[in-house]
Amino acid sequence: TVDNQSYTSTNVKPAKYGVGIRITREMLEDAKWNLLQRNIEIAGRRFAENETKLVLQQLDTAANTVTGGAAVTIANVTTAMLNLEDNDFEPTTFLVGAEVLQDLRNIDTFTEADKLGSTEMLNTGFVGTLYGMNVIRFSTNAAPSTTYSKYAYVYDKDQAYCIVEKRPITIEKFDLPNNDMSAAVVTQRIAVKALRTSSISNITST
Repeated sequence: TVDNQSYTSTNVKPAKYGVGIRITREMLEDAKWNLLQRNIEIAGRRFAENETKLVLQQLDTAANTVTGGAAVTIANVTTAMLNLEDNDFEPTTFLVGAEVLQDLRNIDTFTEADKLGSTEMLNTGFVGTLYGMNVIRFSTNAAPSTTYSKYAYVYDKDQAYCIVEKRPITIEKFDLPNNDMSAAVVTQRIAVKALRTSSISNITST
């Protein structure tokens, strides 16, 4: 027989995020650097952090949870991987908070070259690939709360979630002559949606 995969539809509505920046003409003339440009760069970072937060909120819908102790262990990581593999997904990405990264740094397997066969952790403070997964740290500033520094996620990047971007980060500069100011508006329309929650495993520590 000839058969094909079945599909369902979902509607993802992007939300609009924006910020307005206004700098007086005097400040632009007297400052030693361009404050308008500097504020635009900071806004860009905040938009990136917001996107990370949206992703984390969707990863929190994980169908699998691994509860660690005071520190995340190798066994916690491999259990999270097994959760995906039991559902026929591929663990491709290991997204970690700051405290989980510290836990990894304290695991002697990753700091002793005769065990790992590499000095990457000692040289860079980071193991870029762990059990075939890309290891990525997310900023605590980007997380919904500071407790997320103790969280980690193992997921299949092709199956876990989608990012819908109707408008990429857009910068529009303009002048406000009535106020003697230069200004800019930074906007973005974006949404993140979890697709297959069984392709995500959440690791928490205390």
